[in-house]
Amino acid sequence: MKKVTKRVGVLTLFAIAIILWEFLSYLRIIDLARYSHPLAVIEVFGNSKFLYDLFGMIIETVSVILVGGFSGISCGAVIVRSPSLTSAVVRVLRVGLWMSFFVAWSLPVWEFDQPEVPNLLVAFTLATGAVLFAACYEYLTARSTHGVEWLGIRRHARKEIAIQGLFICLLSQVWIRPVGWNWFAVVGGSMNVAVGYAAMIITLLIVKLLNRLTNRTFDQDAELRGLILLKETFGEKNRSVVWVMVLLGIGSIVLWELLSQISFHRFVSSPLEIARSLFTIIRQGNPQLKGTVSQHLFVSLLEVTGGTILGGGLGITVCRWMSRNSSVHDCLTRYLPLTHITLMTIFPLLVSWTPIENIDPWRTSIGVGFLTFFPFLEAAWGLRDQPLLCRILLAIDRALPYGFVAMLFGEAISAVAGVGFSMVVLRHVGAPLADGMALACLLFAIWATVSCTLRFTVRKRQGR
Repeated sequence: MKKVTKRVGVLTLFAIAIILWEFLSYLRIIDLARYSHPLAVIEVFGNSKFLYDLFGMIIETVSVILVGGFSGISCGAVIVRSPSLTSAVVRVLRVGLWMSFFVAWSLPVWEFDQPEVPNLLVAFTLATGAVLFAACYEYLTARSTHGVEWLGIRRHARKEIAIQGLFICLLSQVWIRPVGWNWFAVVGGSMNVAVGYAAMIITLLIVKLLNRLTNRTFDQDAELRGLILLKETFGEKNRSVVWVMVLLGIGSIVLWELLSQISFHRFVSSPLEIARSLFTIIRQGNPQLKGTVSQHLFVSLLEVTGGTILGGGLGITVCRWMSRNSSVHDCLTRYLPLTHITLMTIFPLLVSWTPIENIDPWRTSIGVGFLTFFPFLEAAWGLRDQPLLCRILLAIDRALPYGFVAMLFGEAISAVAGVGFSMVVLRHVGAPLADGMALACLLFAIWATVSCTLRFTVRKRQGR
């Protein structure tokens, strides 16, 4: 009976909001070109091109999850036979699974005059690689986490793999435009803004479906996430694991060099070329960029910092509400998982809601805050029994990769400064591939360094 009452209450509030929205639109109090109206959103769902492109994105997502997930789990099944190799690979993949999210923005193949098929193949390969790494990481983490029901942790791993696949496939639509599902192209009229609302609704429904299929509650996922974070931070370390990590790093760089020299030179620069380009850009700058690299880097880090503070502040506030009131906890935990990834679709709407000439870092920071909110909240709630500093630092560590990716996404679609913006500029002016990849690797290295520093600080504060 309580569930029915809550659902009726939510539907009633939703209906009131729709009626109020339509009424304000009718009175011209709301600018239709910026905020659209409910009837326009309904019309979008009847647009054949919108549905066709959406179907293509869903096919891509399912294919990426199946191919990448199966390949990653298969690799994990082989690696898990060696405990030292498992520990080393988990530590490397914790960072490495985000590499595709950084490097993809710098690739020169995302141009309108390029053939569509190669672009789609590159996007599919990048997305599959990201899901492969995530699947291998989740599988190894599940097998090495003791004291938890195997069925529950297996469902959690499946959910994380699927969410990662959906996340990168949504981003890949930006790379392959105008071929893909243009859910982010919301500026330019009431119908375009309505596309943004429709995309948000569809993404929310997909996330809800994934949650329903895995049958996992927010509390279960949060507690498991907290356990994993603690195990990774305070887990036993020995020299054999360190040496295996070093060998894995050297092997990856050698393989990268070989692939770049053999047949992938158009898509991937060699590590040596990237290192030379990075040294040149930092020392002499690049004439194609307005401002120095340090200035663009400052803007990007400011956006990530401000957004993480925003998302973390909201997360801590929600945690306090839930811990003090069981009714609030029961209500929010039903809907909080729906915000994961879904809130990213609000960012393009910010571009429409704010004046186009007023492009400031704060808008990207708000988008970063939206995307970091749920990862921070989930980790903070799962670590609620830990000391406050440990809880906050590990929650920030969990949310940071989402913050950096949100920053790159925001700067790619609407910005005039930042590292993500610089990568897009270098790509469009035909600069060497190594220049853009150098900036991507620099940003990736900064995030990895901050992540390791946060965990090191937690270990020292805990005296371990």
